[in-house]
Amino acid sequence: MTTGAVLAGTNQALDSSLNTIYSEFLILRDETGVFRSCATDMKLMPHDGASKNVNNYNRATAYNLADGVDMAQAQQLADTTTTYTPGEVGVQMVLAGSTIRRVADPALLSRVGRILNAAYDLKEDQDGALQ
Repeated sequence: MTTGAVLAGTNQALDSSLNTIYSEFLILRDETGVFRSCATDMKLMPHDGASKNVNNYNRATAYNLADGVDMAQAQQLADTTTTYTPGEVGVQMVLAGSTIRRVADPALLSRVGRILNAAYDLKEDQDGALQ
């Protein structure tokens, strides 16, 4: 190689003249949700109002007893109302038709659908974890 030669390569004089060939298109994605299965799924049916009200009774505690000794730890029953109010969740990505036609990935539109589904899946899982 001679000094001062015009080179084609990364960070060289003709780096924009090289075609870029992508061998694979991947989707960056967080791990799939795990908390959703631990959350309580509350369905708000039509005409049930804006919230679902659930009446919860308190827990009782069991105690060890000595043989032949009567129990002396009586507990009181109490109730508490828990209100579940649903919220709206959405995810959106806008792609121009010309973009879909020009990019090298022929499956771009279906990949974007999977990306949006993954975002919704993660949001549901986060909400379940917070519950």
